[in-house]
Formats: sequence, C-alpha cells, structure tokens
Amino acid sequence: MKILLRFALLGILAFTGFCGYAQALEIYAALSSSDLRLIDQQLQALEGKDGSANAAYEGALLMKKAGLIRGAGKKLEAFKNGREKLEKAIESDPDNGEYRFLRLMIQEHAPDMLGYNKSIEEDSAIVVKQYASLKEEVK
Repeated sequence: MKILLRFALLGILAFTGFCGYAQALEIYAALSSSDLRLIDQQLQALEGKDGSANAAYEGALLMKKAGLIRGAGKKLEAFKNGREKLEKAIESDPDNGEYRFLRLMIQEHAPDMLGYNKSIEEDSAIVVKQYASLKEEVK
C-alpha cells in the first residue's frame, strides 16, 4: 500500500510540474541502492543538463557507480570524474548544504586509499547548520 501511495505521489508531482522534486527523489533512491541499472538511468536523465545541482547529482552518482562496477581502472576513472563534477559544484556554491550532504555521503563510504575524506567534519557542520532549510527530499 505504501509503495502504491508513493508512486501515486510521484505521478502527481510530475504531472503538476514538480519534476525537479520527483527527479531528486529518484536520484536519492539511486544513491541509496546498489542497483547499477537504476544509477545508470539517473545518469542518463541528467545527461546534457546544465547547472551546478545537476553536476553535483551526476558527480555523486558517478562516485557511487565506481563502487559497483568491475575493473580497477574503470572504478578509478568513474570516481575521479564524479569527484571533479561534485567538487566543481561545491566550488560554485560553497554554502550549499545539499552539495555538502552529497559529498559527506560519498566521503563516509569511500575507501581510505582514495583519500577522499578530508572534508567530513566541515561538511557535517554545514549540513547540521543548514538542516532546517534543506529540501524535504534531502532530509
């Protein structure tokens, strides 16, 4: 029943013009899963779209994908491309709590050997400080 209600809500949101909200929910669902197909679908949906939010989402999705694909070279390439996109988005809007949340999620799960864990405390502080103003789908 809850699943049916959720899909109905997503359909209503998309129909009424809140596609950004529905897409963000789908992106966060992909980020929380280990379904490579779902991640690839979201990456395709973001393809060719401009904006720092899209770059942040794409970066986070690429880094998540890196943990799921095979081959060390492919993993490293996907992670580096994703890191570059996410870092660029954060650089363009350093006070954006959602971008910091995305980076925090990745940093907490990235292998130590990648060295992508230097901003955990800073990002965590910004997310906590801005929690009340974050979008509902991020909360």
